[in-house]
Amino acid sequence: MTMTAAKLLETNLPTRLGWGAELDSSSATALEPYGAIRWDFSPYFGFRRFQYLRCDQSGGCTVGQLQSVTANESIASISGTHSTTTIETTGLTADIHVGGILYCLDDAGGSGAAPEGESGVITANSATIVTIGDAFSVAPVDTDAFTIIFPWAVVDSADGDFASEVAGVAMAAHDQYDWGWFQFEGINPLVDAVAAGTTFPTGESVVAGTACVDDGAGDAADLRIGVIQHGLTTDTVVRKAIVDLFCGSALKLNQSTS
Repeated sequence: MTMTAAKLLETNLPTRLGWGAELDSSSATALEPYGAIRWDFSPYFGFRRFQYLRCDQSGGCTVGQLQSVTANESIASISGTHSTTTIETTGLTADIHVGGILYCLDDAGGSGAAPEGESGVITANSATIVTIGDAFSVAPVDTDAFTIIFPWAVVDSADGDFASEVAGVAMAAHDQYDWGWFQFEGINPLVDAVAAGTTFPTGESVVAGTACVDDGAGDAADLRIGVIQHGLTTDTVVRKAIVDLFCGSALKLNQSTS
């Protein structure tokens, strides 16, 4: 691993007397540390927790839409000019991976030679060049395989997403690549629910649908992301639901909705 021990101990979480971004804010640049978590105790909804994330969904997202962590960016085979701090590829979107992690997934020779298994924090990226601040022990070569991990980017949730993958509910409308808060724990009264035709009994577990919650009856415990606080009938047209959420970062506490 190329990242230094000192980097693993770095922190950017000072004692907070306030927050740079309101719960319903949206901005093109991050106003909080990536992935920051805040909590409050609402006089109406009780204890709630939120995470500061970037909306990567094409076309953005709206208030109440359910979002999941985006998939890693796969670079199956690099080609071009490389060094211990850069790789060349194609098809990337400029700047969006800065702050993410570049991981060498596979050595082209198949023998596990360096830099296989090494990683570095991305300091810059263009459409073709990825630069890291933590040098690989040797320069990569053509056809080495990499993956880019950016844990703080989200897109519309999908049917079958595990609760650990579901990041939470958007607290504001965002354009693509805007930053803002997403609620992952506690009661939210504006959660999008699946379209008319589905019945939700009061107290039913819910799971992820397409940018919304769906009925979780019969679904495995690792898919459940919360509990709906009221019933919805098949002919309810306005599909907004009050949901006690429990997903994403909440599961890091080894708790469960089962």
